[in-house]
Formats: sequence, structure tokens, C-alpha cells
Amino acid sequence: MRNLLSFIILVFTSIQLLTAQNTTVEGYIFEDGNRGYLNQVVVNVYTADDDQFVTTARSNKDGLFTLTLPQNKSYKLISNKDIFEETTTMFKTSSEPKTFLKIPMKREEGYIFEVTLAPRRENEDIVVDAITGALIEVYNNTKKEEVLVLENHATPDFKIQFKKGNHYTVMVRKEGYLVKRMEAFVNVDGCILCFEGVGEVKPGVTDNLTESMSMGTLLANVEMDPLYEGKIIELKNIYYDFGKATLTKEAKEELKKLANIMKDNPQINVELGSHTDVRGSGPDNRILSEKRAQSAVGYLTQELRVDADRIIAKGYGESNIKNKCKPGVTCTDEEHGENRRTEIKILKMEDDGTPMQSLASMIFEEEFERMVLEGGVEQVNYKETKDVESEPIQESAVEQVIEETEIKKEEVNKEIEKVEEVEEVIEEIPVVKEKVNTTFEAPKVAAKKSSMKPAKKKEMYQPEKEMKSSKQPYSPYRTSPSKESTEADAFSGYRIVVYFSNLPISGDNEIYDVFDDIITYETAEKNFLYMTGEFRKKEEAEMYNIEHVKDNYPNAYVVAFLKGKKINIE
Repeated sequence: MRNLLSFIILVFTSIQLLTAQNTTVEGYIFEDGNRGYLNQVVVNVYTADDDQFVTTARSNKDGLFTLTLPQNKSYKLISNKDIFEETTTMFKTSSEPKTFLKIPMKREEGYIFEVTLAPRRENEDIVVDAITGALIEVYNNTKKEEVLVLENHATPDFKIQFKKGNHYTVMVRKEGYLVKRMEAFVNVDGCILCFEGVGEVKPGVTDNLTESMSMGTLLANVEMDPLYEGKIIELKNIYYDFGKATLTKEAKEELKKLANIMKDNPQINVELGSHTDVRGSGPDNRILSEKRAQSAVGYLTQELRVDADRIIAKGYGESNIKNKCKPGVTCTDEEHGENRRTEIKILKMEDDGTPMQSLASMIFEEEFERMVLEGGVEQVNYKETKDVESEPIQESAVEQVIEETEIKKEEVNKEIEKVEEVEEVIEEIPVVKEKVNTTFEAPKVAAKKSSMKPAKKKEMYQPEKEMKSSKQPYSPYRTSPSKESTEADAFSGYRIVVYFSNLPISGDNEIYDVFDDIITYETAEKNFLYMTGEFRKKEEAEMYNIEHVKDNYPNAYVVAFLKGKKINIE
């Protein structure tokens, strides 16, 4: 009994000794300036002398985290939380049972953008519900990367962190509504904080902007336009010189926004209607409004590449006055100005079955198109330029190839007929079948088959396919679904021509063994390009060509496409 008691005392003493060697670290993490405790801050602890990882913890909703560490030791504690600057705290545990820490964290310069989605009320008496189930995408144009993708978002609210020095595009898509595109510029090109397409933006009540306008919370109620046939949308700032149909600079900028609406909503066909006030004669006003509408549509289709089949122009003159300013009524210039307007009317909605593009893909195509418009890439409108990289085959040589091909085709057909005749005999006469199986040979066919050895498959590096998830790294390259695909898709970007021919090549050409994604493109001169790969940047295509293609195909070169059309590149 005495031995047992001694053992218990020894164990108890040892526990006390071990406990005395450790201390409980209690820490509170809060936003700098005592602006509230911070939840879900990741805390990592390292030894102070040699940076060896020790342990980790996470703060709760009260900003509290706890750790158990040896007493009288020096440590480095690193705190991390999204939209806050990483914070390093050096500390030494005390010889007491508890050690207390207070850690302020400074928010990164930028803005939290809180959005609530709702339908636009076309009548003040109509009660509307908030919009849920939307597809929400945010793209950083400065860094060229996706920031946020929320599919079928369950609530009408979402939040984004905008960082300084960046231009963001926010797109919201919901069935039954016009696509909503918003642009945010944060300390870009002299713009401290600028929004386009949002409406009213105001500081948050509980988290106002700082005095230096370097950070804060911004609230916005984003209204989305219900989409239906017959809906009319008024375009602001479509101005013309008095009595003329010439577009002003401001009008062109506004029409660019309309072009984006048309591209963002490929299912709609519209009418662009121009209206005048009642001053002047009625016939003259109608003619003038018709010219103005045609001028706007011409700019959209010729300069901004809106499909001409999707938009028509109509001049209404003074036939649709919005207010009291009818003939004989005295009105101010401002009141008359309400009637000088341009409107879009949705004529038809149809889904052509084209898969929905991601915002990232749309922005890439727009950037590519901008390069064309600004002269960075020369556009070919009506006729493809000749591929100077390959010399044309002379006409006589072409005729000779055709003749030889026809002869070979006839010989093969004869051999096939022979085999078919034998197969008929085999099927009809079982007795002959056994004999034929042991004695029949088709020398010519056998010789042809034995000589047709498949091309040796060359070892080629195949990059990963494009990642669709916003959490995965973006790849500029994706393989095509089939080697028999044609250039009927609306691809914009760069491909590598590995083979050029004045005539279609046969299906047993070795390029089909080497590449799994061969695309065939027929030029205006009836030449055939056999291409591989899809690249977003010219530099990436050229690098891949040099590193992985040219060794085996020295004549390979890079070509550019804009919406399925081959174009010249410098």
C-alpha cells in the first residue's frame, strides 16, 4: 500500500512538473483602429531563432485563439486573413500559466463591394422580389485572371474585394433578364474609384470610407432589366449636331456600351429607333430621325462588329412624344430635349443553342478584337491573304496528281470487287469456303496492305487542357474535340499550321498519328491548312511551336483567327 501511494505521488508530481513547463497562450485579433474582432484568422507559430514551424490555430468569431507552448521561449507568430495584410508578431512566453497577446491587423488598401440584386421596377407601384440563382463572375483585367465565379448563387447578395491598381469586370447573368456588366476602376489611370453600369454606389453604414479614400465598404443595389419581346430601353447621351445625323464623340462612347449589350445578350434582335421633338416640319423630322438611326446602326455594325442581321434602324420623327410638348404647346429646351432620344426595342429573342461563354473567354475575344480595330492585327475582310510560307504547286503538276489519284482509285476499286466476289462465294458455298480459306490469296491487295505501314508516332509534348474551374490555374491551350473538326467554330486566338497542301490530304497522313487535335481550314485560294492547338497569346503559340513542333515540322508557323476567320498578323 505504501509503494502504491509513493507511485501516485510521483506521477502527480511529474504531471505538475510537466504542466509547469508550458503556458496557455490566449490571443485576440482585431482590425487596426479597434474596428472589431476578426474571425477565421489563420495563426501559424514558428521558433524565433531558426524559423521552425511549431503549431497552428484559427480565431473564432470573438477574435480569440489559444495555443499551448513551452514557457520562457521566443516565437514568431504570423497571422493571415483574406483582404488583410499579413501580420508578424514576435513574442516570448511567460513563466506564468497564461500568456496574453493582442494582435491588430491592417486591412489591405482597396474596397469591399457589397451588391444586392433586384429587378428594375418599370412601375413604381409594382412590388419586386430580389434576384437569386444568378451566375456571378468577376474578372481582374489588370492581372488577367478570374477572381470569383458563383454559379446559381442562392442569395441576392454577394461581396467582392477590389484592390488598388486594378480594373475589374463584374458580370451577372440570370434567365429572363438582360445580362448586367459592370466595370470598376480602383486607382487606375487617375481614377481613385470609378464605376460604370452600376447606378448609385454609397459607403456602407457600419464601415465607412477612410479619410484618404484608400479603403472602405461600398454598397450598391444593382437593378437588372427584365427581358421580353417589345421591351424598350432608352439610350442616354446619344447626341447629334443640330439638324445633322453625324454622331458625336459622346454618342460613339454610348454606342460602344450598346455593342457590349448585344454581345453579352446574343439571343436578342433589336430595333434602334431615333426620335425628334416637334420643332421643324414633320416630314423633315422623320427623314432626319431615319438618317440618325441609320448612322448609329452603321457605326455599330461596321465599326463595332455587331451582326447586321440582329439590328435594324427606324426613324420615328416626332410621332412618339413622351411628354406634353406636342405641336402648339410651349415647352422649355429641356422639355423638348426629353423627346430627342434614341431607344432600343427588343424585337425577338431566340436561343441558337450556342454554349454560354465564360466572362474570361469573352474578355479575351474583346481584347483580340480591340487589337484588330486599333491596327495591332491587320484584318482581312473579304479575301484571305495567300500563305507565302508555302510555294504553290503548278497547274500541270496538280492535273498530274489528280490523274494519278484517279488511276489508283480505279485499281483499288477493282481489287475490292475481287474480294467481294470471293466473299459472296464463301458465304454461298460452305464447301468452297473451307477450300478458299486455305488456298485463296489476293496478291495485289495483300501487297498493298503489307506496304502501308502506319507512320511512326512521334513523341510530342501535349499541354494540359484548359481548366474550367475558377480555382484551377488557367491554361492558354486547349485541345479540340475531334481531328475532323473544321473552322466552323467562332474561335479567336492562335493556332500552329503543321502542314500546308493545295489538295486535301488522306486520313492516314502521319500528322493524325502525331497530333490528336488536327483542325482543317480551307483558305480563299482553296489551299488547306492543317493546324494544331488553341492559344490565347501569340507569344505562347510561337514558343510552343519552337519548343515542340518545329524540330519535326520545320515549316510550321503560327496563324491568328478572329471569330473563326483567319487574319494576318505582323
